[in-house]
Amino acid sequence: MNQKWSLKKTVISVGLFILIGLAISVTVWYRMTDPLVNNGLQRINNEDGQVEEYVVELSNEGYQKVDIMNVKVNGEDRSDIVQLGISYDSGHMVQVLPSPDPATQFMDLSASSIYPALSQEEFHTALEKKEHTPMQYGLRIRYENQPIQNVTITYKYLGFTKTKNITKWFNSDSLH
Repeated sequence: MNQKWSLKKTVISVGLFILIGLAISVTVWYRMTDPLVNNGLQRINNEDGQVEEYVVELSNEGYQKVDIMNVKVNGEDRSDIVQLGISYDSGHMVQVLPSPDPATQFMDLSASSIYPALSQEEFHTALEKKEHTPMQYGLRIRYENQPIQNVTITYKYLGFTKTKNITKWFNSDSLH
């Protein structure tokens, strides 16, 4: 009886050790994972040459959709001045043009998710089929209190809330 109890304790201990190790590994992996990638910045100037709007290009390098919950500009909750832009069936980046691009739609942040980036094959198939496939994503930001120093995006991925802080495109030397 004592040997059976000792064997059970050992099996339980090893099982718990493996579960704890697995939980720690998953937690570390998740914290290091940042599926939301910012690929660039477009600045749109008004007639006076002042920067009027920005489009932060985004892609999802993860395995599941990303849902944007909130956007802060210079630390202020400014989701009211930010729109999600999606280019459908087009290889064009999300842009604000003098005449609207029919392939690009701008919407409320919660109106759509950012889906994982398409493979090359999926991308070319979507271009051929023209079935309203989302292909490119961006955040359109109208912010009058220039200059922007940072944009913080709070989003959900795999059911957890994550934060992405973007500063590299808003270097004051590159904006003037």
